[in-house]
Amino acid sequence: MTTLDFPVTADADVDSTVKNRNDGALDTMLVDGAATPASALWRVELSDIPSTASVMSAELHLTTSNDIGDPCYVYELVESWSEASVTWSSRAKGSPWLGAGATPPSRGAIVQGGPIDTSQALTELVVAIDVALVARWVNAPAQNFGAAMTMETSDGATFKTREDSVVSQRPFLRVSYAETR
Repeated sequence: MTTLDFPVTADADVDSTVKNRNDGALDTMLVDGAATPASALWRVELSDIPSTASVMSAELHLTTSNDIGDPCYVYELVESWSEASVTWSSRAKGSPWLGAGATPPSRGAIVQGGPIDTSQALTELVVAIDVALVARWVNAPAQNFGAAMTMETSDGATFKTREDSVVSQRPFLRVSYAETR
């Protein structure tokens, strides 16, 4: 079995309180729910895993910032998006989401990871991600649009992004796989 760490290659939050602002270059991303929803989006490039491999496990490693809150969940994104231009209103410049803010139908309705406990500040969290989802990303890279983290309650939380100055606090996906012959 082989285990590799894949750094997040794109991340941003989309915030309903600032519908047309892009947060793709920030060092934190917000997840919030209820009256003022915000979702954190992330994507990884998995081309180093052979398409014939069997994914055995997948774990998202991410770090909370000083803004802690309620649990959140991971859902598969089913539409492409651009880190440089994604907003609550649009997934890329000139391309609106089917569901504003990466809500269904822009993302799946089945939880792929979580609950993510966001109650401790500056803590590395390890979240199991459904291996079937990661296997789909490996087998069909053109359909790897990443994932969205969302919550239902109103006590939001923030996470460190790939732009964080502390490299060890940047998010990554750890994937273990077996090569099949």
